[in-house]
Amino acid sequence: MNKIFLVFTACLFLSCGSSKLIKETEKSFNGEWILKEVTYPDSSGFFDVTLFQTASAACFESSLWKFVANNNRGTVNIYNTDCVTQAHNLVWSVEESSSTSYAYNVILKMGKDEKASKMKEGSRLQIKKISESLMIWDLNVQFQSQPMIVRLNFERN
Repeated sequence: MNKIFLVFTACLFLSCGSSKLIKETEKSFNGEWILKEVTYPDSSGFFDVTLFQTASAACFESSLWKFVANNNRGTVNIYNTDCVTQAHNLVWSVEESSSTSYAYNVILKMGKDEKASKMKEGSRLQIKKISESLMIWDLNVQFQSQPMIVRLNFERN
């Protein structure tokens, strides 16, 4: 009986520990971020990639992202004058990654009004780096039937 209790307690602590780390990561998103640059680290040349089924990657450069950590919602405002300037609602959540390259994934969906915890679809991005003033995400996409990484480089506003 004691062994069962110890195993149960250990599982409880481990699950609470990862949940707490996810909440801390979500809190670090809180606030306004500017998407300074979109790059293609493993590729060279010009690419016309559509992000989040919304607009081209070039349109997202200089966009303002507002994240509200307590409800996992936010907005993205596109200001690029060469694009349709508009605001998009977003829902997002953070989850642990099974990859050894990234500790956490961001699941992000634009335009839908649903609870982040219930999201089953959306764009899956990997958090490459996050600090007080810098956030870098990687997004795996298919371009001309080939896998490619799109890197989103944010700075806190």
